[in-house]
Amino acid sequence: MILRRRCPSQDCDIDHIVPYDEDGPPGQTNPDALAPLCRSHHLLKTHGDWRYQRNRDGTYTWTNQHGRTWLVTPFGTVELTDTP
Repeated sequence: MILRRRCPSQDCDIDHIVPYDEDGPPGQTNPDALAPLCRSHHLLKTHGDWRYQRNRDGTYTWTNQHGRTWLVTPFGTVELTDTP
């Protein structure tokens, strides 16, 4: 996963961390349920079978379709899974 490029928030897509459900509860567009993603990462999540979660400290953990995970912080990205 390449996360080296920085994208200003105003140029990002706004993503629902948990997919929006038209029949779901109110509050799904609360800022706590949204995150700014550059277009590439938004497409990876939406169409590439990647997922992510926002951690309590404001970092993100991304997981790809093979189960490999990365921790994304303001200081860089670290792979959390062992590679064979």
